[in-house]
Amino acid sequence: MKTKLFLTVLAAVALTIFGNQQSFAQNAKMAGNQTDLQFLDMMLMHHADGVKMSQMGIDKAQNADVKALAEKMNAGQQKDIGEMEKMREEHFSGQPKAEMMMVKGRKMTTEMMSKMAEEDMQKLENASGAEFDRVFLDVFMKHHQMAIEMSKEETGKGKDAEIKKKAREISMVQTKELGEMKRLKTKVASGKTMSGR
Repeated sequence: MKTKLFLTVLAAVALTIFGNQQSFAQNAKMAGNQTDLQFLDMMLMHHADGVKMSQMGIDKAQNADVKALAEKMNAGQQKDIGEMEKMREEHFSGQPKAEMMMVKGRKMTTEMMSKMAEEDMQKLENASGAEFDRVFLDVFMKHHQMAIEMSKEETGKGKDAEIKKKAREISMVQTKELGEMKRLKTKVASGKTMSGR
């Protein structure tokens, strides 16, 4: 009887230890993936705002090059959203959305991002004519810079190779577009297009 009781207790202890090990392993895995999850959720939100703003550029831009850039950014960010949604489903299905991520050592929350997006959208809605083009470029230059910093956070601290690759791609594309916007801003100020017309 004592032997049977001892074996029962031993089995219970073993199951508890095994269960704790699984729990610890799962927690460790989740901790390691937090940056990946935060990046996907926050970038999806950031891109969704970018799609809305770039659509305003398509609808309201006066300069042909600004309109063309808005169309390119709109298409590119919609493509990114589709790819990131698949990654989100594959790696973090059923998990609650991240509410924040660290950017350059500072906490960026969904609430903060929403507020900035609302302010930017208001600026675009209030602007018209040639002024709209200048405001559009200013707003998107700031928007792209944020995305580049978010991508750097993921490439530096993320764990998943596929998500880190996507972050590098976003950073590369938006850095190039940022350069285009800086050059285009000078052209817009002088009333010319990128081609000099």
